[in-house]
Amino acid sequence: MAKSLRSIAEALRKAHNRLTEDLDRLEQVLGCPSPENQAEIAYDLAKARRYLTEHFRLEEQNGYMNVVSNRQPRFERAIERLHDEHRELSLSLDALVAEAEIGKPLDDAFRGKVQQWIDRLRSHETKEDELVQEAFTVDIGTKD
Repeated sequence: MAKSLRSIAEALRKAHNRLTEDLDRLEQVLGCPSPENQAEIAYDLAKARRYLTEHFRLEEQNGYMNVVSNRQPRFERAIERLHDEHRELSLSLDALVAEAEIGKPLDDAFRGKVQQWIDRLRSHETKEDELVQEAFTVDIGTKD
């Protein structure tokens, strides 16, 4: 069991690192408003979608959220909300990718939508991290 948890954690860490790198790069491209980077934004959004899909799959399918749920059943509702956010984030990213791929110039409004999505994803990741920390801190907590 410990080995499988380590392998899940390692796969999740790798997926998280790739996603973080993609988001950082996307923010850099967003900060350089020029017509030449339109294709880069579309490509980077599609790439982020691939890593996001992998990342969410690792969390949901026999991933660490199952471990949290098994250890702390009281977090089940919070986990369900996070899974709902996965769907919302995925759908909104799909819409951004589609908008980027239609070939119209990417204006400040579109760049703002992408930045809002990035901010929502980072907020989501923070909530997940806090939930896991709380679940394991409570589990490991000191005993008198």
